[in-house]
Amino acid sequence: MNAVMERPSSAVAVERNAFEAYGDAAVGTRIVGDLLRFNKGDWLAGQDQDELEIGTRLVANLPELMVGWVKWVDGKPEDQRMGRVADGFVPPSRASLGDLDEEEWETDEEGRPRDPWQKTNYLLLKAEEGDQLYTLAGSSSGMLTAIGTLAREYGKRIRMRPDEVPVIELGRDKYKHKVYSWVKVPVLKIVGWVKADVFADALAAEAAARDDGEAGPAHDPETGEIPFDAPPAPAAPAKPAQAAKATRAAGKRAEAPATQF
Repeated sequence: MNAVMERPSSAVAVERNAFEAYGDAAVGTRIVGDLLRFNKGDWLAGQDQDELEIGTRLVANLPELMVGWVKWVDGKPEDQRMGRVADGFVPPSRASLGDLDEEEWETDEEGRPRDPWQKTNYLLLKAEEGDQLYTLAGSSSGMLTAIGTLAREYGKRIRMRPDEVPVIELGRDKYKHKVYSWVKVPVLKIVGWVKADVFADALAAEAAARDDGEAGPAHDPETGEIPFDAPPAPAAPAKPAQAAKATRAAGKRAEAPATQF
């Protein structure tokens, strides 16, 4: 697999001290903790597809939100162009990725050509109580919209409170589709804010578990396989003045709608 990480050299958006353990925790995979996905109206986590109830509260690690494109071949991830919003990463245009001949695309269940490159978001989450970690992975328009809406609100908040991250409540909504009848979509409702360093202990524990071989393997949302190599280690913590300047810039970037991801 030819996995390529796009990473600009711009300053990190927020103070990274609380997230230094992220690089260690993510060794060997982009999925930290249990994979969380929204499937036909249900929130399912981990290999056993444990259902998280509507109303479950989680803390969202927006400073580590990753966006971009993943290429799928034969139901498996083959390539990617992913990066952190906090680093100023801008996903490349679809046209620049190649694979534009629809006659060479695989087909879906209804025989229609399916674009091998899919917009994708990865968002690290933590249980409101305890250290259980989840990685929310999504490529559907509904999930991209939900995460994009969350990013926009976070972007507004960090202008004044750059050291906080949102507490979200898992939900769902539905709309009437002219072909597929009622379609359920994910909802990530902000219900509070906490200091970003709440992730420090959970990430350190995850890293230690991986070092000891106790952490279970992370899996891709579609194939069950470990999808990609580790992201680069977080940059060195920015000085206060640099962090404040970068935070203001990132606040504007983070407000971009999900359709740009």
